[in-house]
Amino acid sequence: MIDVFVFDLDGVIIDSAADLAGGVNKMLSHFSLKTLDEKLLVSFVGNGAKKLVERALFASTDGKIPTESEDFNTMFKWYVDFYEQNPVNKTVLYPKIDELLKNLFEKEKKIALLTNKPSKIATKILQKFEILQFFHCVSGPEQVKNLKPNPEGLVYTLQKINEKSNKTYTKDNVIMVGDSSVDIKAGKAFGCKTAGITGGIGNTQSLLAEKPDIVLKFAFELENSVQLF
Repeated sequence: MIDVFVFDLDGVIIDSAADLAGGVNKMLSHFSLKTLDEKLLVSFVGNGAKKLVERALFASTDGKIPTESEDFNTMFKWYVDFYEQNPVNKTVLYPKIDELLKNLFEKEKKIALLTNKPSKIATKILQKFEILQFFHCVSGPEQVKNLKPNPEGLVYTLQKINEKSNKTYTKDNVIMVGDSSVDIKAGKAFGCKTAGITGGIGNTQSLLAEKPDIVLKFAFELENSVQLF
């Protein structure tokens, strides 16, 4: 029985491609650097904000700005500050995701968010779309030392769910729902079920290569998956 549903954010709960790419290009433009194609920038998403900016700067400057340099840190801070103030200019919820969350919540399932996006920004986005109340736990880079695909975030999430609910759920009760290979790798490393979402913004080929237990186009289809209930 699956009782704990752990969702990735970008590409699963929200379609944030335009805002992510737009924020990076705003940063590049602000520092008089070459802007990049949106599809290329979206392909850089999945390993956290720092890795996104690192990949974008490498592509824009041919690697002329080292990751540990003062210039990089200045640009990264500018991007995070800008995105924190502009996380939902063009971002939208994926189809019926609010209905799914409401239904799972009413069935007394535990719902968690595990994202490589800063949790402060993730929480702000959930509040904006009026779905934060469905989540029992929101985890991001601030809560763990190692981001997905490391399973540390899932260990932390399950621990918090158990503490808050006074339950003893195990990995056998958990499913990790994500649109990228890092989500599936994290789930498999943790030892729980995994659901791959092909209608997100992650690379579908690399997602499927990790062989998730369930493959769906959108997350709302989880309710019709007989393996879960």
